[in-house]
Amino acid sequence: MKDKIFHDTVHGNIKIGEVYCKSVIDTLLFQRLRRIEQSSVRSLYPCARHDRFIHSIGVFHIGTRIVEWVRQNLKQNEAIWNIVKDSWEIVTSSYLSACLLHDVGHAPFSHTFEKYYDYKQGDLLDKLLTGTLKSECFNQDLNISKDAKQHEKVSAYLLATYYRDAVEKLGGNIEYAVRMIIGCSFNNDDNIESQLVNCFITVLHGEVDADRLDYAVRDQWAAGFSSARIDIERLLRSIVIVQDPKCGNKLRLCFTKSAINTIEALAQIKDFQKKWVFRHQNVVYDQHILSAALEEVAKHYKSEENKTEDDFLNYIFNVRIFTDTSYALPDKLCLYLLSDDTIIQMLRTTIDDNSFAKEWLSRQYRKKPLWKTPAEYNRLFDRNKGIINTGKINMCLKRLGLNPEDYYLKEVEYEPYTIPENQIWFWINDEIIDANNIVSGTTDEKTVIYYLYVDITKFNDRDNIINKLKAIS
Repeated sequence: MKDKIFHDTVHGNIKIGEVYCKSVIDTLLFQRLRRIEQSSVRSLYPCARHDRFIHSIGVFHIGTRIVEWVRQNLKQNEAIWNIVKDSWEIVTSSYLSACLLHDVGHAPFSHTFEKYYDYKQGDLLDKLLTGTLKSECFNQDLNISKDAKQHEKVSAYLLATYYRDAVEKLGGNIEYAVRMIIGCSFNNDDNIESQLVNCFITVLHGEVDADRLDYAVRDQWAAGFSSARIDIERLLRSIVIVQDPKCGNKLRLCFTKSAINTIEALAQIKDFQKKWVFRHQNVVYDQHILSAALEEVAKHYKSEENKTEDDFLNYIFNVRIFTDTSYALPDKLCLYLLSDDTIIQMLRTTIDDNSFAKEWLSRQYRKKPLWKTPAEYNRLFDRNKGIINTGKINMCLKRLGLNPEDYYLKEVEYEPYTIPENQIWFWINDEIIDANNIVSGTTDEKTVIYYLYVDITKFNDRDNIINKLKAIS
């Protein structure tokens, strides 16, 4: 198979077969990912300008290396290789297609807007998937597995419809690939093939998978923050598939002991991002005004077809944006292949009547935080932070004469990242051991803080507001 080379600043030269390029990468839906930001933290890290396109290429690259190393390690255990070899090609082909397409349905601006895909519409995305696959086994397992994100379900739906022929020509099974994207394991895995599928689900939708490995190193590279380093190749070399005697000799994907320090480093990066990046006061406020700006757009575009703001949001975050070339707003703004630039065009169109759009586009923030860090919050409210809540803060601000439009209050939770039980397994001295018993997590405790952003015209009253909040009891 002839290869094409993608030069990636993170992984180096990535080789991808020409058949993948023609049938998947060089398509309208996949190329759209060049205009979908990977991260939502550019307000904090201006250099973090990377997109879902190169991330998907990176995940495919790591997935390819996983397949190569697992195969090589399996062949050293002839007994296991002999029972999986007949299923190997269809399962790994499904896996590689899933790696490449796992984000093809991603909403604009990273995770900011993905909630709108099934906003107040119940299990719309589940119904689309089950109606497409028409598999009773999948339907039952999907009811058990509920942790998939909206964009994963949309991506899986597009794989099963728009890319169905491509995936099958590449040797994959549609249901297997869908399960890998959304993390829907076979609950009834009595046969070897379903066990092998479950193994590969863990390395695309698990705690240590191709997706997480790529965005961990890519976000770190693009943003420039300093935290633990990951030796990806060392980690991939350690992946083995063994039979678990505690589960009737079913197949289980494990890591050898050489991966312990790398998996611990990955856990540290995830914890660092949760603690210091995603709940940074700039990131929190920037996401707020971007979402508020779009909700103002929704008010502008209300019509006979979209009578409420919710109707409008359901209209633009709709699977038709991937298939209907004539799908548009009343003013003819095309929604086909909706991306970041489409949203920005909406903000620009309504900017005269949309103060949030003007604020976000200019970054001239109209509100400032009364405190900027969790440490500052803890120092201010050390004695009574345990009894502060949203209701009490709102009542206090109302007594001070502040209207809801004068401030923005956000509760921000931090839960230290630790390896969950029964999610990652080590193979040490011919024994399968839960990684939760080996890889130590942070000693930090789960905490909740409140960010309070006050209109700059009211900011001179900062000390008085803080003192009144400190007096809450």
